Amino acid sequence: MYISMKVLCINNSNPEDKTELRPESWIWEGEIYTVSGKHRENGTLYYYLEERSFFTNGPVYKASRFMRLSKDPLINTENMDTQSSGT
Repeated sequence: MYISMKVLCINNSNPEDKTELRPESWIWEGEIYTVSGKHRENGTLYYYLEERSFFTNGPVYKASRFMRLSKDPLINTENMDTQSSGT
């Protein structure tokens, strides 16, 4: 488990599930978000964003779409890199 960290969206183009993504869940390039959790699937790291968790089972976002802005010593950053495959 880890404590949240701040990230900057550097790529919001071509979401995988655009048809199923609610407009309030869209992310915007240049905006800062708070990572509240992580999920790894098929070798790709995904983030849960505090600002986009408006409902149960909220969306996850590929970590490669973000640049980390903060590194708190209390955060477990193991495997928290943004160099995952794909976009």
